Amino acid sequence: MRVIYRLLIIGIVIGLMLSFSYAQENEYTVMTKSGDVFLINRVSKDLTDLHIGDKLNYHDNIQLNLAAYIVLVDTNLQSVELFNEGQYNISTLDTMFTVKRNTITENITKFILNEMSTSSAKYNDMKTLGAVVRNPLNVVEVAVPKFGNIEDSVYSFSWYPLPKDSGYIFRIFNQNGNSLYMNEIFDTSITLDLSNFNFQFDNEYYWSVFDKTSFELSKDSVSFKLISPKHKEQIYNEVENLKKDFLIKKSPFNNFIIARYLLKNELNESAIKYFEKCIQIAPMSEFYWAEYIQFLIDVGLSRKAMNQWNKSPFNMVNINNMD
Repeated sequence: MRVIYRLLIIGIVIGLMLSFSYAQENEYTVMTKSGDVFLINRVSKDLTDLHIGDKLNYHDNIQLNLAAYIVLVDTNLQSVELFNEGQYNISTLDTMFTVKRNTITENITKFILNEMSTSSAKYNDMKTLGAVVRNPLNVVEVAVPKFGNIEDSVYSFSWYPLPKDSGYIFRIFNQNGNSLYMNEIFDTSITLDLSNFNFQFDNEYYWSVFDKTSFELSKDSVSFKLISPKHKEQIYNEVENLKKDFLIKKSPFNNFIIARYLLKNELNESAIKYFEKCIQIAPMSEFYWAEYIQFLIDVGLSRKAMNQWNKSPFNMVNINNMD
C-alpha cells in the first residue's frame, strides 16, 4: 500500500513539475488581432495595446473589447481564437491550446511566425499601396492569376477591356512557343473546353492576348497547368481534413490556413475564395488584409489588389467612415 501511495505522490510531483515547466517555457504570440485588445498589467491593472507579433506568457491577462478578435499561437504551434468581449487569463485557455492540429496547419503556422519579423514593414507598405499600385495604361490586363493550376477542363480566360476596345487576338502556346490555339475575340473573355486539346497534366502552357490593331498593346504571357483529377482529389481531401482542425465553425484563421495551403499548391483562384472568407469574418484584421492583398499582387492581379485595398482598413478614408 505504501508503494502505491509513494507512486501516486511521485506522479503528482512529476505532473506539477511538468506543468510548471510548461508555464515557464511556453510563449504565446499574437498572430493577428483586430479591434481593441489589451494586455492587463498585473499590478496597476492598466491596459496596454497588443500588436501583431507581441509575446505573452502563461500568467498574463488580456482584455477584448466589443467586436475585438485575436489569434494566439503557443510555442508548440497550437492556436486559439477569441471573439467574445471580456477578460482572459492565458492559463485558463490552456485546454484550448492542447487541441492537436493537422501537421499542415502547424507547418503553415510556423512559416507565418517566421515571417513576423517583416510584418510591420508589410503593413506599412499596404498603407501606401494606393500611391504605388496603378492600373497600367494601354496594356491588356488579365483578370485571372498570372500562373497556377487550372482545376477544371472548362475554363474561362479573361482580361480587362482597353479604353478603345476594337477586339483582341487570343493565343495559347507551349514551352517551345508553338501555337496550340489562336482566335480573334470581340469580348474580354473566352471559355474553352481544354479536354479538346492534347494538353498533358502538370505540363506548363501559356496564353496571351493583345489588341488586334496593335501588337504593342499586349500583355506578357500567362502560364498555366492542368492539374490531374487524382492530384486535385488529394488536395481537396486534405482541405476537408483542415476544415475539421478547428473548434470554431466560422474560423478566420482556419480559412486563412486553407488559403495558404491552396496557394502552396498553386490553386490560386480557389485560394482567393478562402482569403475572402477571412476578411468577411474578421473585416478589421490588418493581418488577413495584408496577406490577401500581397497574394493578389504576387499572382499579378494588381487591379483586384487595388480594389481590395480601397475596401481595407489600410485605406484611411474607409477607417474614418467606420468611426
